[in-house]
Amino acid sequence: MSNQVLVLVGTKKGAFIMESSPARARWKVRGPYLEGQNIMHMAYDPRTSTTFAAVGDPGLVAAALGDIARAKGMAQIARQAGLGRESLYKALSPEGNPEFTTVLKVVRALGLRLHAVPAKDTAER
Repeated sequence: MSNQVLVLVGTKKGAFIMESSPARARWKVRGPYLEGQNIMHMAYDPRTSTTFAAVGDPGLVAAALGDIARAKGMAQIARQAGLGRESLYKALSPEGNPEFTTVLKVVRALGLRLHAVPAKDTAER
C-alpha cells in the first residue's frame, strides 16, 4: 500500500477510504465504516497500516469494537474475552450499551489498547 494514494473521508454517515494509484486515474471507495456515525476526523499511520477515526459519540467505541470483532470472528473474540457470543453481539450492536468491563475484555481480546488524552478545554484549567 506504500505506493497507493489514500483519501480518508469522514461524514455524518460514516467513514470512507478512497484509494488510487499515484496517477489518480481511477478511485476505489471502501466503506462506510462505522456506518451512521458522525466521523469528525480520520488519520492513517502507514507504519502500522492503522486507520484512526474520531467522533463525539461515546457509543462509537462499542460500534467500532463490534466492527473489528465481526471482522476477526465474533465467536473467537467472545471466547477469548470470556463472554457469550450472543451477549457480545448484543452489547456491541448500535443499540447496545456495554459495561466498561465488557469493553475492556473485548479490547484485550482484540489485542488493542485504549488511549485517553485530556480534552482541550480541561487541559487548560
